[in-house]
Amino acid sequence: MTVLATPSVAYSDPVGVSRSCIVTMDVGDGEWVASRNLTESASEVQASRDSFSFEPKQAIAFQPNAILRWELDYYWPVKATDRKTIEDSDIGVLLYFSFDFSKEQGEPKKPDKTWLHLFRSVNPNERRLAATSLYTDMWWDKFSSGKVSGKAAIPLDHLLAFGQGYDVLAWDIQSAPDRFGATQKLASGMLPISAMRNRKGAILKLRKMLDKKAARYKKECDFPITVSQ
Repeated sequence: MTVLATPSVAYSDPVGVSRSCIVTMDVGDGEWVASRNLTESASEVQASRDSFSFEPKQAIAFQPNAILRWELDYYWPVKATDRKTIEDSDIGVLLYFSFDFSKEQGEPKKPDKTWLHLFRSVNPNERRLAATSLYTDMWWDKFSSGKVSGKAAIPLDHLLAFGQGYDVLAWDIQSAPDRFGATQKLASGMLPISAMRNRKGAILKLRKMLDKKAARYKKECDFPITVSQ
């Protein structure tokens, strides 16, 4: 993509430095953020692929000192100059589980290996068979502040197809099997998948907003923030 600057205005920006174009859209219960990076060379402006992210304003508390945040992520294909529809299969659902052990006694532990299981159920404490779940593995981090966080990713189309007919799905985090093949449930809660439906229409609107901003990038897009030591 090539973006032309306004010819009546002279600029002395350094060549090869990127600018970040960001637009936002408040939709009441959450916010969309879209971004595009532009790098100016001697003859043209190179654009990165656009990224789009939706995040609800409210986190979900599922036990004392523990919250779940989720977001929807979409990346516009680099070679796609225009498109009329966005597919659920191209949107990812990221789930962030945060445990604050700084408010409890004992040393926080980071699980070595866990799986997130989602169930067609509205009772997070119900006994269920893992074989009936939609599941994915997780990644964990431990911080010096006493917090432990885990992350899981699921394609939106898989999640909505699995939860068809449900507004919420029960979930639990299960440990790796021990030597007897038994697993341990580490946490459980509910995921509001109804809040993830019918969101993708905003992406096409945000794309047009990015195009308008990028056309005036020297005035409306910012240089990336750098920190000197």
